[in-house]
Amino acid sequence: MTGSSLSPQIKIAAKRQTQASGGLESAATVTRVRASTLSHYQNQNDKDHMPVDVLVDLTRDSGNPALLRYIAHACGYDLVPMGAGKFGSILKEVTEMNAAASDAVNVVAMAAEDGQITEEERAVIRDALNAARAEIDDVDNVVRHTAQDGDA
Repeated sequence: MTGSSLSPQIKIAAKRQTQASGGLESAATVTRVRASTLSHYQNQNDKDHMPVDVLVDLTRDSGNPALLRYIAHACGYDLVPMGAGKFGSILKEVTEMNAAASDAVNVVAMAAEDGQITEEERAVIRDALNAARAEIDDVDNVVRHTAQDGDA
């Protein structure tokens, strides 16, 4: 998977990150960049991506690590809050599953909006679906753990 094949999903995650801070105008008040610059970070036709310091500001503001979570998953890691158990609560896992499924839906919709799906778009779609499957597996693990211990 190359950086360019990750770009559409990174842009979607950047949009979710900005929305979690209340949208472009609100997010601009908690970081060093303007709303117009934040808009570039979520624009599929713009090559610029959100800098790490801006990502940290927005994650701290919203408490939602949408983009950070995507980056971790793209690198083969799970993002787990400090102090959380291996599986965390079932509500946390279901929320992450929902976010990954929503990202997959957005990727498919963006790819199909011109009436055709290219090989590159297929690869991006498969990556999004695999991320959603991984989140479903996490929920399944929590459910199995809950059944054994009676505690999520």
